[in-house]
Amino acid sequence: MRFTERGFSRPSLFRSCGHVKKQDFGLMALCMVGGLTPREAGVNHLLGVDAISQALVTGYFIGIGPGSTPMEVQKRLGAAARQLHGSKPHRLLRLDFGLVEATFAGGPDWLCQWVSVHTHRLAEMPSLAGECAERFGLEFSETVAWGQLSPEVRDIADLVDMSPYSVRYRFPAVTATVHLSESSEGDELARVIEKISIGV
Repeated sequence: MRFTERGFSRPSLFRSCGHVKKQDFGLMALCMVGGLTPREAGVNHLLGVDAISQALVTGYFIGIGPGSTPMEVQKRLGAAARQLHGSKPHRLLRLDFGLVEATFAGGPDWLCQWVSVHTHRLAEMPSLAGECAERFGLEFSETVAWGQLSPEVRDIADLVDMSPYSVRYRFPAVTATVHLSESSEGDELARVIEKISIGV
């Protein structure tokens, strides 16, 4: 399974999510490797920041990522708003689940090209954190700060660009990008994660 190959190539990073209780690591592994949401794996809840950390190490967010089919994604995440963009042969299908969007190409045999985790929506949509807890077993606060990720995860990121208004980090091993907001005090760790893109 390609996920296993990617996910366990860095076992120390897999264990670096400091928020997860020791006894939950086996269940967390089911979430990441088995493609299950935390709730399906029997975990009452998993901190959203830990799911993000794992996505930046493995390339999959709660079991979905590039190469997933629409059926696999909807089985994991439930109902979604469907949008078709462009015209053949460059048509894209986007499934929007609120926090997560998955974009597919290659219809009629659609395959996921990239996944976006829109953490900025947590502050913009007050009911979204509750929906994530109910649907996926993920516990999010209104914002997710760069400093909440473990140092081991932050250390594998490459700085792409920085301005007073935004910062982008790249995780080349899993083709992921993290977009951070501005920080009025210039504290890098206090910057809020606005979006994570996996596969682009």
